[in-house]
Parts: sequence; structure tokens; C-alpha cells
Amino acid sequence: MKKSLAALTGLVPMMLFACVAPVGPVEVMRFHVPQAAQLGSGTMAVEPAVGMDGQSLEYRTYAAAVSRELQ
Repeated sequence: MKKSLAALTGLVPMMLFACVAPVGPVEVMRFHVPQAAQLGSGTMAVEPAVGMDGQSLEYRTYAAAVSRELQ
């Protein structure tokens, strides 16, 4: 009984660490310039910063969230 309780106590933290948090809401901010009428027109792209892996799971997750907000 004590062994199974100890094993269960050890498994609970591991199961909690396996939970994945969803991506939170993404806010897009636009900076206004004198040519404000031109903002929002044309093509917008989400690109990785220099030296950042554009194929990483982290980048793709955030790029998808930002792209959804820009649509």
C-alpha cells in the first residue's frame, strides 16, 4: 500500500508537467505615420528574425497566431 501511494505521489507531478498551455491571444499594434491612409493596404508578411529558426515549433506557433490576427 505504501509503495503504491509513493508511486502515485511521484507520478502526479510528472503528469502535471506534461500539460501544454494553449497560445494566448495575440494583439497586433500598428504605428501611425503621416501616410496613415496607406496602412492596412498591401501585403504583410511574418518572417523570423535574423538567426532565428523559421522551422521551429515555437516560431511556427506564434507566426500562425499573428497571421490569424492580421487577416
